[in-house]
Amino acid sequence: MQINEIERNGKEGKVSYKVTLPVKKVDEAIERVYKDLMKRISIPGFRKGKVPKKVLEVRVGKEYFEEETKRILVEESYYDAVKNIDVKTLDQHVDDVELKQGEDFSYIIKVDTVPEQEIDSSKYKGIKIEFKEEVFSDEKVQKNIESFYKTHATYEENNDSAIEDTDVVGLDFLGKVDGVAFEGGESKDYSLTIGSGSFIDNFEQQLIGMKVGNKKEVHVKFPDDYREGKLAGKPAVFDVEIKSIKKVVMPEINEEFLKKVGFDSEQAIKEEYIKKTKDNIEKNNKANLDGNIIEAVVKNVEPKVPETMVQFFIDRHVQEFEQNIKRYFPNISMEDYLKATQTDMENLRENYRNSATKQAEVDFLLKNIARQENIIINDEDRELKFDKMASMMNQDKERLKEVIIKQGNLPMVDEEILLEKTLEFLKNNADIN
Repeated sequence: MQINEIERNGKEGKVSYKVTLPVKKVDEAIERVYKDLMKRISIPGFRKGKVPKKVLEVRVGKEYFEEETKRILVEESYYDAVKNIDVKTLDQHVDDVELKQGEDFSYIIKVDTVPEQEIDSSKYKGIKIEFKEEVFSDEKVQKNIESFYKTHATYEENNDSAIEDTDVVGLDFLGKVDGVAFEGGESKDYSLTIGSGSFIDNFEQQLIGMKVGNKKEVHVKFPDDYREGKLAGKPAVFDVEIKSIKKVVMPEINEEFLKKVGFDSEQAIKEEYIKKTKDNIEKNNKANLDGNIIEAVVKNVEPKVPETMVQFFIDRHVQEFEQNIKRYFPNISMEDYLKATQTDMENLRENYRNSATKQAEVDFLLKNIARQENIIINDEDRELKFDKMASMMNQDKERLKEVIIKQGNLPMVDEEILLEKTLEFLKNNADIN
């Protein structure tokens, strides 16, 4: 199979590729169509499976042979062809399928990709970033150790007490926006850990001090980027009733407990959490600084991304959502889930529009800055990336590389490396205070 780029319109993000298969593949596909028909069609005067090709051609029509041959050739080469295309594919379709007896077979794949746009470098170089770095402290280590102990805590019901931070509360609630109840905003005997951040805004904090049997209106505001687009940024009122309160009972730190959690001593736990705390602070600082830089560049440039890019990221969200449904609710189909939640695929997709648009803007900017600044990746970049991936996944590096290449996922790894290098470029060229 040969793949050749035949047309490119960078500004519009349109690229066309010609896929060519040798005549041998064409002959094999025609033979398969013929053998399949022989198994299925009976013609008077001929034994089943012994009908000559010409007779079958007259019976079903030459057009059928051609269309079936085209279908087989395209279906069996298309996936591999798209995997080998050297641009990020947002959408694609087949065009100009050409089949001629005794000649190579070819067709065109027309691809939508990230449009090329020249960006004023002053909008991403030398930008001022206000950033307060998180610092390591013994208090943070102790807090993390306490959180670790808490994962081994038990809970005792204490319905005579008032709600405090870390309590597990059973409650009924009904949420309303503009006085009208909304989908998914009602629950009975819901179990909520105070301070977990599971609910929006300061919902949990407003429950502190309440007792079993108490009722209250809790006033909150949905985040501007809330996943349910209809609720994003809107104020809401929840009618809440407290049904039960459970208090945390921390474990006794003794030899039995230490053995259970796999440590020799409390000092060993402390040393482990010093390392974890430092690692987490380093990761958080990097993620937060990267986020601040991206946010500043997006604000400066105000990119207008094509709908194909937004749809590409919506597709990703939906695919991930469907995978989670299969993982956590294996006996429920996606269709049944949508019915149970009184929504449909159109609404689900629309709920992801805000986050997908932001992702598209970031992707658009980083790809264009990388192209403009001639940021490229090399074998050394890949090796470093594979080192990190193997360490993080606790796998053999060479085996991991082999699987990634075999599954055709190397372009995805390359794309991730390119975006990381572009972010590093922006960081090195920013004025960070």
